[in-house]
Amino acid sequence: SYLWLNSYSSNIETKVEGVRITATSKIAGQAEFVDGSLGVGTSLTMSIRFPQPKRLLKESSSTDIWAAAVILPINTTTLTVEYDFVGNTTATYTYNAKDIKAGNTYRISQDVTSTGDAYQLKVLTFEDDDAKFEGYTLSYANYGMGQEILKWSDLIDNPIYGGPLTYGDNQYAEYYWYDENNTELYHYFPENNGFYCYWGGGHAISNVWGEGYDDADRNDHIAKYYGEDYVDQWMQKDANGDYIIDPNTGKPKPKPGADGALGWFLVQLMAPIQPHSGENFAVHYGYKDFFNYIDNLPELSFYDEQQRIIDHMYVTNTNYTLNQLVNGVKSEEGNTFGGSWEGLKDDAWLKIVAYGYDSFDADPLYDEPTSTTEFYLVQGMEVVETWQKWDLSVLGPVAKVRFNFLYSESMGGSYGFTIPGYFAYDDVAVRFPAE
Repeated sequence: SYLWLNSYSSNIETKVEGVRITATSKIAGQAEFVDGSLGVGTSLTMSIRFPQPKRLLKESSSTDIWAAAVILPINTTTLTVEYDFVGNTTATYTYNAKDIKAGNTYRISQDVTSTGDAYQLKVLTFEDDDAKFEGYTLSYANYGMGQEILKWSDLIDNPIYGGPLTYGDNQYAEYYWYDENNTELYHYFPENNGFYCYWGGGHAISNVWGEGYDDADRNDHIAKYYGEDYVDQWMQKDANGDYIIDPNTGKPKPKPGADGALGWFLVQLMAPIQPHSGENFAVHYGYKDFFNYIDNLPELSFYDEQQRIIDHMYVTNTNYTLNQLVNGVKSEEGNTFGGSWEGLKDDAWLKIVAYGYDSFDADPLYDEPTSTTEFYLVQGMEVVETWQKWDLSVLGPVAKVRFNFLYSESMGGSYGFTIPGYFAYDDVAVRFPAE
């Protein structure tokens, strides 16, 4: 179905940055049509963002199209169209009882005036200079002696894998953070299978980044954070104690089975590019699929239980994920994941899905999300390696957001998702009333 917006205004100097279209039925996403059925969408909301702010039409027109969208056909739905104006103002219009049939074109003519209140953006940067929260103690850390958290970098674990903050005793690591007096965003490691630990999912703070995700880059990255001696003990040497060089890489050859000790998981919190701003960022781990059926996905919530619009965040893949995506999942110890992924293909896709909830206490097993949006990390042979802005404002006002991965069939194995379920994010912007 086709939706034409003939939006106009007497004030053509007013410019619009984007439009969100929301329905009471799912209007967007991949759909499968069988025997003439309507198909099933994946999202209630779709977003049109303009590369440059766009002027409205001067008057209503039966021929000029100001903006257009392709949407799934729907049996009777209410449509809401929200305009984002330059200057952080909005206007929202609702149209009832639309019956969207396949192949038809629907025109909405609207005299648009900015009616929303101006807002300001507060940004969660994870930088020490921006820390406004009151200090607190992670009581489980350091063998129960506790770890005092006074700034964001106090939440960066050492070592990166199996450290005392994100893994505790490898069962209990009640790691959490709260951007108090700023965005009010809050995160805690969710409870899964009776444990709180990063291997069960969560968002850990990191400052670890480095270019390169090929196999030849792995040991260099590991040596940087675990020491040259750690890597050296797993290298092959001749009778004279000299390294045996791999002719393909020009670097020392690992001992057989060394991947169990030198796996990419040791630098699981690494991004392939410097943080979007400053020195710190966050790394999400965790997913739910047919095999890994966890109860609680990692989430961001507003600790004061208020609903707010999360405007955007910047996201990218991690080195660990990129290595497995591009080079394939290896069969060596420590890198199996139960699949046989051989590398990127034209039909490959991987995306993060954000689920918005209007209640802080929404039950993960029984409560449906009120909104969803998604971001592709992989589309065919194209893979994200730099920071990309993800518009989350399409979720509308939310009390919390949960994150999951969806993937193409070839990325799954007998044990579910074959690829390591990580993504990095930085600079999360939240809308607040203008002061």
